[in-house]
Amino acid sequence: MPRTRAIYVVPPAFVEDPSDVVAAFLGQARRSGVGSVVALSSMGVDFPHEPQDSGRRNVERAVRESGLQWTILRATGFAQNFSEGFLLPAILQAGAVATATGTGAVANYLYVDEAITITGQSLVSD
Repeated sequence: MPRTRAIYVVPPAFVEDPSDVVAAFLGQARRSGVGSVVALSSMGVDFPHEPQDSGRRNVERAVRESGLQWTILRATGFAQNFSEGFLLPAILQAGAVATATGTGAVANYLYVDEAITITGQSLVSD
């Protein structure tokens, strides 16, 4: 990673605890001169019954302990899932959006361009 100042990390999907892989990658990045990382995470990390040693918490811990300047971006999901993603056919069929967010008070759906803006600002700021 020569001349790379900052990185964006998305943990591998469908892996229960990818923290060892993420920690190794972050260690290599630090040794190569990378100074900061933005990591995509999940709002589920803060759920009351989330185990202390869950994969999500372990990944965030690896980011915080990496020695890099870090930003963790937590999102419930992306708003585009409702208008152009895999949820759209069911929404069109039902004429409604059904989620497990109750009143929606805990929902934190980002538009992809918002995530890009947040990530970009975090990656270029010192």
